[in-house]
Amino acid sequence: MIRRLILIPKSARHSGRHLIRDRGQVADLLGAALRRQGVNPHDGTDPARWGFGVVARRIRTQGPRLYAIDAIHLGSSDPAIADAMARIEAPDLVLDDATPGWELDLRGAQVHNYSQIPDGLEAINLYCVSPIRLTRRLADGSQEDVIALAPDLNALINRTMERRFGRPFRLQLLPDRLYLRGRSSISAGFAIKSDDRGRAIVKRGIALPFTLAGPFEDLQHAWYAGLGRTTGLGFGMLEMAS
Repeated sequence: MIRRLILIPKSARHSGRHLIRDRGQVADLLGAALRRQGVNPHDGTDPARWGFGVVARRIRTQGPRLYAIDAIHLGSSDPAIADAMARIEAPDLVLDDATPGWELDLRGAQVHNYSQIPDGLEAINLYCVSPIRLTRRLADGSQEDVIALAPDLNALINRTMERRFGRPFRLQLLPDRLYLRGRSSISAGFAIKSDDRGRAIVKRGIALPFTLAGPFEDLQHAWYAGLGRTTGLGFGMLEMAS
């Protein structure tokens, strides 16, 4: 199991090649880096045993929305992916075949190993690097994004993690009630890709500080590979609260 941190120093920002329109570009770049290390996270098996979260700033432009990457948190609890992720270095952080106008080149970044969670924990205080995405199936068979706290939240979390890892989970998300006071919404989202006309396709989740409680092995998977679904497109990456 591994967590790593990619930092973009100010000296590497002048070229503009750290700008993105959507998180799908970062997913493509990290997929290319993992393939260089011998693992394809999109090979037809469940790609969600790894995850990443992007820390980025909106850049004011006249054209489409652009975001400047400051950092990328990434991790995995899958042994093969974790081994490949441990070998990623800055020269790997470039797309294989960048489409003109969509270049993303982070070879000027700094890559570090990141925090491990202490052994034996049964609860950990966390906040969201990126929103936690969950979906609920409706009566007509369609799905809706969960964008608020609900009585079935923990059931949805555990069901989602069970699908990803193929075994039962017993996690409990306990929201920070002080944070919630006076806050009308905990919904947050971002573009995961753009359609053929260049319009952003946005998915939403929830973002808040919380305590995550449960068996240590369950907490490990949430910490290293992200909580919820769509972690391979930038959702569900967590950080320990100080």
